[in-house]
Amino acid sequence: MLVNDIKNILCPIDFSECSGHALDYAIDLAKSLKANLYLLHVYQDPLASIPFARPNTAGAPTAPIDVVEEARHKRKAEIERLRKMSADHGVSTRVAEIEGVPAQTIAATAKDDNADLIVMGTHGRTGLAHAMVGSVAERVVRNAHCPVLTVPGKRR
Repeated sequence: MLVNDIKNILCPIDFSECSGHALDYAIDLAKSLKANLYLLHVYQDPLASIPFARPNTAGAPTAPIDVVEEARHKRKAEIERLRKMSADHGVSTRVAEIEGVPAQTIAATAKDDNADLIVMGTHGRTGLAHAMVGSVAERVVRNAHCPVLTVPGKRR
């Protein structure tokens, strides 16, 4: 694939600083290439990974509904702000918010939506932090059907 063949760019966003840097790159690329931009926010229920099969438990823990609704409202507002920012640069932009495992969901969404390029930030963790947390970007690079441009979290 040649650069001029890029018509659909997927940019996963997690509202971090490094995600913002990646979005800046994605907007510039989309504008230069006259490509469409797809902003994807993948969220994972933090309680989903807690084991429930412990003795004396009544089932899966749940967050209070007002906390869940407030978080959802804040995510939607931030996603809309980023969509508008992108559109203000003249880029055709659509957004989605999907619950799932981030790396798997990003790679699957890119394939399902025929993305030609994924532009995403990387926190640049190394050593123990990388071993403990892992790298969503690294897993996306390994599993994506298309090229992945990773943007460092800190500008040099």
